[in-house]
Amino acid sequence: DWEAPAEITETGYHYVMQAPSPELPRHKRLPYFVKFLEFPDSFIANDAYNEFAFAPFDDVVTLIDILPREKLRKWLDNPETPQSRVGLYGILLGLCGKAEDADLLGEKFFEKADEYVFGMEGIVTGYLFLTREEGLAKIREKILSTQDKSVDFLYPLMRAFRIVWTYGG
Repeated sequence: DWEAPAEITETGYHYVMQAPSPELPRHKRLPYFVKFLEFPDSFIANDAYNEFAFAPFDDVVTLIDILPREKLRKWLDNPETPQSRVGLYGILLGLCGKAEDADLLGEKFFEKADEYVFGMEGIVTGYLFLTREEGLAKIREKILSTQDKSVDFLYPLMRAFRIVWTYGG
């Protein structure tokens, strides 16, 4: 796939040169990219995000012990965080988080529960990873049983349920 070359910064050049070989298994490559999520250089931040976005879930789960929990919380609370990354950060926080992180994810979901928000399935997935049956009961009570929802809202919710059902242990 040939595209026009893109100019990158010197920092971007070093990032690319130090990146693990694409021939390595993805679960061995991903730890390198963790520290570059939300990096100030947008080329680097986008590339690191894409490594996660295209990674199989089974490979992402291997990083639970090195995920930056506090940074994930800050990024999710920061209105400057690109909306396209919020879903991934919700899932990652759900994997490495604690009880108070479920509160943050729940607030993000329930405050926008009357509309579809890009990344919602990741927020709900992370919330359910941390809350399990209790979180599902709360979604059922507060959302599914009380309001009519559009397909645009229900489809991402269904995707979140499917991820948790498949990988939630």
